[in-house]
Amino acid sequence: MTYKEFHHKTHNELSAIYETTEAENITWMLMEDATSYSRSKLRALDREEIPETFVFRVYKYLHSLLKHQPVQYALGYTVFYKQKFSVNPSVLIPRRETEELVYRIIKECRGRKVSILDIGTGSGCIAVSLQLEIPDAEITAIDISAAAIETAKKNASDLKADKICFEKIDILQESDWSNLGQYDVLVSNPPYITEAEKADMLNNVLLHEPHEALFVSNGDPLQFYKAITKCALTHLKPGGNLFFECNESYAFETEKLLKKSGFNSVEVLNDLQGKPRIVSGKFSS
Repeated sequence: MTYKEFHHKTHNELSAIYETTEAENITWMLMEDATSYSRSKLRALDREEIPETFVFRVYKYLHSLLKHQPVQYALGYTVFYKQKFSVNPSVLIPRRETEELVYRIIKECRGRKVSILDIGTGSGCIAVSLQLEIPDAEITAIDISAAAIETAKKNASDLKADKICFEKIDILQESDWSNLGQYDVLVSNPPYITEAEKADMLNNVLLHEPHEALFVSNGDPLQFYKAITKCALTHLKPGGNLFFECNESYAFETEKLLKKSGFNSVEVLNDLQGKPRIVSGKFSS
């Protein structure tokens, strides 16, 4: 069997549960991982016979993928902001939208010695990426999940972002965060998908990714934003910045929350798909 034939066969199997573009992307991800070759090199090998070890490695993952396991969990990693991050079912798989959030903070803070609090760190993708891009930053990353903290610590260690301080804290419990310090930046990508939106989600998300990192009740979709904004009023330095990733349906409600809480220069920024995804504001006391 040639590389091209194998690609076609794998793509067809994945197309049973994924739409065409997603099946194509996953097929390439599997082939790139199995060979350590780039996509362009794999295309150049189209007519060559594939080794048995290659076939075995891809099919080791395919069984799980056909049960809707996300490819990132099957491989054990994903690429985020130019780096390879370990992921597992205890943490949310980092999305491209969150890369835009990281970019905005880097743009604001590069070249400055800043203190940053990452709330709900998960895999640590935000905190680690910021530490790598802003080496002088002092970063604290918190999460309610001990398993997520362990994954984030591993990513920080693997990527040589060893200065980050990790703490297990429930941001919804004010007594948990009352002893935090003062920061120039608070950033969070908290749970923001309402229970009502579950019906529109794919099984690879619903069956495998941690629900506590995804969902919030229909009755209070801004639950985490309210708690984090309240935390920011105590723990942001004057002139400090608050950055949120948010549900596109509640971006302008989040904007109103920040303005009502006394934040200035509040902005709603669109992601690459043109959806309102990032809300930021400057604190002045």
